[in-house]
Order: sequence, then structure tokens, then C-alpha cells
Amino acid sequence: MTTGRLLIVRRELAAPPERVFAALTTPAQIARWIGPRGVAASNVAVDLRVGGEFSFDLDFGEAVITMRGRYEAVDPPSRLVHTWGVAGAGDDSRVTIELAAAGAGTELRLTHAGLQPDEFAQNRAGWDEFFDQLDEYLVETGEGTD
Repeated sequence: MTTGRLLIVRRELAAPPERVFAALTTPAQIARWIGPRGVAASNVAVDLRVGGEFSFDLDFGEAVITMRGRYEAVDPPSRLVHTWGVAGAGDDSRVTIELAAAGAGTELRLTHAGLQPDEFAQNRAGWDEFFDQLDEYLVETGEGTD
């Protein structure tokens, strides 16, 4: 684990924690929202257990990047902790996602630890875009809302 900067992102999402947790951990759902806007995610694999791994490919046309990580904590529907990195790129950072009921929705708090200074802005923009798309997906599908 690399030491580095800490990024915290908070977001209100329009679905209960159980639905958000499923969208964060189910391959078919992950493929619908993760990645930069306009970039398809494919080959999503999830082994949802402590020590299990996840991965997905992002196809940028000129290059395919594989993101991957290993779960360190899996506490449905309130908490996930996993490593985060590009396959073959070296040191991973650590992501903690906490979910709490907030009215009819969910307050999501992401803590991304171990970022190098040159990674901070890109990761901030990336998580913001990912969570915008996650919220859009949750609203469009309407699954799990009261």
C-alpha cells in the first residue's frame, strides 16, 4: 500500500442502501454505470468476499485499460473496502465506501487513500463522474426504490 493523499467524496443517491450496494457489487449493474461517460465497461468480474477480486475493462478505442482490486471488507449493505488500481501498474490505493440510509435514499461516502499528488485530480473527477452515472442508473431503473 502506497502512502499518499486522501480523497473523500460524499453523495446522496436516489435509492436505498441495499439497492446501491447491489449496483456497486453486481457485474451486470456495474457495467451500466462505471467508467468515463461514453466509455464502455466490459468483462466485469466480481468475487464478492474478503480476499475476492474484481476487475473490469474500459475500452477507450485506442487502448483497453483493466481496473482491478481485492476486497478487504464486505459488509452488506453498508460498507465495502477494496484495493484499486490499473492492472500491471504497480501499487494500489485503498477505497472505502460507506452507505447509510438518508430519507428514501442513501448517503454514500467514499474515502480513497494512498493517492499520489499527480493522481488526485483525475481520481476526484473520475469518482464524481462515476457517481453521477450511478445515480442516473438508479433513477432510470427505479429498482429497489419505495
